[in-house]
Amino acid sequence: MSSGMSNNNFLKNLWLWKCDKPEIEANQEIININDLFQSEWSYEFEQLCRNRLVMGALRYGKIHAPNKPNYDRTESILKRIYLGNYIQRRPKYENESN
Repeated sequence: MSSGMSNNNFLKNLWLWKCDKPEIEANQEIININDLFQSEWSYEFEQLCRNRLVMGALRYGKIHAPNKPNYDRTESILKRIYLGNYIQRRPKYENESN
């Protein structure tokens, strides 16, 4: 639902569309992309994103580092799925509690 259309008009448009009648036009304002770039950005958010990148580099190494080991994510996922299925399906023994 657009910001210029009320909830009531939105519901009316659903019925009008269902009956093959013309819909009520919403009063939409034209949005300037430059104004959005100025109004929708937070320098605090940018700083927190950069902090997270730095913490990731400290833990796992820099992005695209030349000597960084390759990690096979697909194989790891399959192993974890298999392990999870094995743990859930293995038989319980008499002396085992839940």
